[in-house]
Amino acid sequence: MAGWPAQADYRDALQNADLAFKDPVLRACKVERNKMGVPKARSGAFASVYKLIKSNGDAVALKLFNFPSEDRQRQIGRAHV
Repeated sequence: MAGWPAQADYRDALQNADLAFKDPVLRACKVERNKMGVPKARSGAFASVYKLIKSNGDAVALKLFNFPSEDRQRQIGRAHV
């Protein structure tokens, strides 16, 4: 779908997590990288998941979807009611 970020766009943004996020906790995270120094994604049919490591050593999973979904939007809307 046009206008939706590709996996490469996510990877490129995560090269500099301190610039990619507004949230100060996420901005301070280190992104797990592969042997070539590129952010390491665990990819599936619907999303890519990246491991972010906080300054205290705790890990955070960042799930980035590959395309929009009306069902997912409805679920998010219900979760915030």
